[in-house]
Formats: sequence, C-alpha cells, structure tokens
Amino acid sequence: GTWLSNVGAPGDDGRRKRQLLGIREPQLPRAFWNDSVLPANVVNQRLSITVNPHYGYHVFALGANGSLWHKFQTGPETTGSFGQPLVPMSSWHCLTPNASLIFANDPVVAANADGHLELFVAYKHDSLDLWQMYQTDASNPLAWSAPRGPSCACDDPDPSKCPWCETCESQPECSKKYWCDGFPFTTSDMEMFLDPKDNLLRLNYRSFDGHLYQMRQTEPNKSDKWKMGNGNTDLGMFE
Repeated sequence: GTWLSNVGAPGDDGRRKRQLLGIREPQLPRAFWNDSVLPANVVNQRLSITVNPHYGYHVFALGANGSLWHKFQTGPETTGSFGQPLVPMSSWHCLTPNASLIFANDPVVAANADGHLELFVAYKHDSLDLWQMYQTDASNPLAWSAPRGPSCACDDPDPSKCPWCETCESQPECSKKYWCDGFPFTTSDMEMFLDPKDNLLRLNYRSFDGHLYQMRQTEPNKSDKWKMGNGNTDLGMFE
C-alpha cells in the first residue's frame, strides 16, 4: 500500500523500505580491478611495460588519483602447472607521492642503452607539458629522480618579472631542475624507443597543431638534459 511512501527518513535512498520488505542491500561493484590503485574503467588505459636487465619486468600506470604508480619483478620467472609463465611482482608503489602533481595521460617508459629506465608523462594542470623521471640506479627499481618539468616558466605574463628564467640554462642550480631547454607538450599518449643504430632514446608525441614530433637524446644514457634543437623532427600531420 501507500504506507511505504512514508517510511524512511529523507535521503536514506530507500534503505528502510528495503529492510521492511526483506530486500537485500544492493552490492556495489568493486571500485578497482584487482584491488589496485588504478581507475575502475581500464578499457582505455595502457600500462607501460618494459624490461630492466638487472631485475626484469617493470610496469607503470596512471593511477585513479592522477599520480604515477609502478610495480616490478621481484624474483625469477617460473612455470605454472599448465605451462603458463609465472612472474612474481611487487605491490603497487606510488612513484609521485606529491598529491599536487596530477598527470593527464599514460606514462611512456623505455630502457636506456645501459639499462636504466626513463619515463615521460603529460602534466595535467592547464599545460600538458611533458614531465620526466629516470632511474638513478639501474639495479634498484625504487631509485628514481624527482619528477621535472621541461624548462623554467614564468608565471607572470611579463617575462621580466622572472629574470632567472632567461638565464636558467647557464646556471647549473637552475638548469638541473628541468629536463629540457624548451617546452614540448602532447595531446595524446606518447611512444619512446631505443634506436639500435646510435643507442639514443627517441620520443614521439603529437602536439597541439596535430603534427607528430620526434625528440632524441643528445648522447646515449644521458637523461639529465634533452635539447629541443637536437634532432627534434616534425614528422607531419597525423590528426
């Protein structure tokens, strides 16, 4: 009867009515697949997987909170009872615990010629600038540089208000805070690979003009500084 319409406090989502009728509480879907830190909808998410010669597989992902997360191989690969490969992996570790750093796309990772890993990802806050991190010890999966933006940027429309930015590259203490001498930014996921011809990493990304660009390292295994003018190539319109 209509008496049920008066049962329950406002905002209880019909919980009291369900109790009186013997209806079980609805079961909410699991928030995350595999109880992980990744977004619930993983259809469009790409995990970046690479191999470090010292310890094996290393997996990177954009977390539900916009931070970067990673897990890595912790022991030798074995074979299961059905012949399937079994790889022991760590739990998820937060690579960028600073909550103010929110990233916008799937990270891309590749191994340098000496085995140390290097990572790029787009920074979300009104820029999509490419940020970078790299392993400081190739044998330690938890040893990483601090995340760095591409170059010194003035927060004021008047560049004269930030005179240190104009001379940043000539000042070691300023220059080491950034990975590039320009401002590459992306509107899509990126691709990165080690070119066997010269042992240089090459980074491909699409920019706001719809063109695909490629950057390359200045020398093998050099992760501290990339340069926009060093082989930065426009590969044409891919929109």
